[in-house]
Amino acid sequence: MCAAAGSRTDAVEHGAPRIAQQLPFALLGLDTDNGTVFINETLKAYCAAANIVFTRCRPYRKNDQAFVEQKNGAVVRRMVGYRRFEGLEAVTLLAKLYRSARLFVNFFQPSFKLIAKQRDGARVRKTYSPPATPHQRLVADLALQMQSAPVCRKSTPDSFSCCCAISAPCRSGSLRMPILRRPCALTG
Repeated sequence: MCAAAGSRTDAVEHGAPRIAQQLPFALLGLDTDNGTVFINETLKAYCAAANIVFTRCRPYRKNDQAFVEQKNGAVVRRMVGYRRFEGLEAVTLLAKLYRSARLFVNFFQPSFKLIAKQRDGARVRKTYSPPATPHQRLVADLALQMQSAPVCRKSTPDSFSCCCAISAPCRSGSLRMPILRRPCALTG
């Protein structure tokens, strides 16, 4: 997707604490990809110091992060496509894009959540919850409601600002990509 200017291990090393700070709840576990970028002594030491359970996902499988890759197709690939971006300018612009896209996806893009699968002969019937945004699911979760709901409600961004912030990096610099192949659906 984007060839980082520095080492990929350095990006993971500095990114993990930053992600932990942005979460509205405590990070209890980190389930990483099986590559050497993620499974190393530095990340292991960080997780031990921060009291985070460090595991790897689906070991000895080619598609070790299947659910993450599925979400990448639904979110990242739809925004920036399959092009490979290189250079410091592209890294900076993509970071700006992803910050805005994170807010848009978490606060304004509802999705279905699979509740149950029921086998009826050869047919599998799936039951889904009503569409909700990840933010709505977080606030509705009774276990987290007492701790983080006021923080989440207080920091809800404006949908129009999110869409403008998402499209801004794509009109400037070396990215020049068609952002959001479908028009931005504004929800209130």
